[in-house]
Amino acid sequence: MLFKGEPVKYSLEPFFNNFCSNAPTKDPSAKSFAQTTMTQPGAYFTLNAPFLKIVGLYSNAGEATGVISDPNTGPPQLTFLESHLAAAAAQRAQKGAAPFALIIATHHPPFTISKSHFPSPDMLAQIDPACTTAKIWPDIMLSGHAHLYERYTRTMKADGRQIAYVVAGNGGYLNLSAPRTGKNGVNPQPGIPGNDGKGNQLTLNVYKNTRYGFLRLTVDKSSILCESLGVDETTNKTTRLEAFTVDLTKNVVATKGAIEASRTRTGDVISPKSPKASKTAKAKKKK
Repeated sequence: MLFKGEPVKYSLEPFFNNFCSNAPTKDPSAKSFAQTTMTQPGAYFTLNAPFLKIVGLYSNAGEATGVISDPNTGPPQLTFLESHLAAAAAQRAQKGAAPFALIIATHHPPFTISKSHFPSPDMLAQIDPACTTAKIWPDIMLSGHAHLYERYTRTMKADGRQIAYVVAGNGGYLNLSAPRTGKNGVNPQPGIPGNDGKGNQLTLNVYKNTRYGFLRLTVDKSSILCESLGVDETTNKTTRLEAFTVDLTKNVVATKGAIEASRTRTGDVISPKSPKASKTAKAKKKK
């Protein structure tokens, strides 16, 4: 959709210029920014690599929530997702097929605690049925948009599989997002299981909005190691903020090593709580 007076020929022209160029180049509009344009094959795509398949989706340009398909955009992308998930499931089921992890990536996050952004349940409500029909689920779902780092574990009630949902939105935008607070201004508490509104357990494992950084994924035939790496703005040194693994045979997500305590921009330390500790605390209050 184009509004009158917009200086582009079609609605996705800026996206294609910056993310789907034929070769990496410096866009004049970037001015002093050092990064070159990217070479994605299209607005949505599948990338096949050793031990890994990434389905990249275009969740559209809404500032609030993301969407895969609606009356304005039509069904082509949802049809693409359904067909590529079916192909992935068929490939995985072939006798003697090489094992691979499946990652789905969107710009908008299905879940977020960002005070400045929103989760996208309608987008997830389109992705989930496609996975159910194809009988294949992502091992990790990656997203951004919300300007902080978050990790959730979603435990599916149907078969107990665990899926990691990572919001890697701390890549450099000037204003890192503050978390949405609860009653009396209390920050979200990592480690306490909740639910996703569909009967599946959802746990916020960790969040950080004090440091810029990036992800590094290491994949082999049986596991994924995902590391959130922070960059010190003064020294340019890189440190690990947190890491987790996905066991591709057992579909289990596990924290690797110690998690640096979740922090807000004001420096509050939010220590992860165990569900057992939380219940004990509530019991004491009742007495």
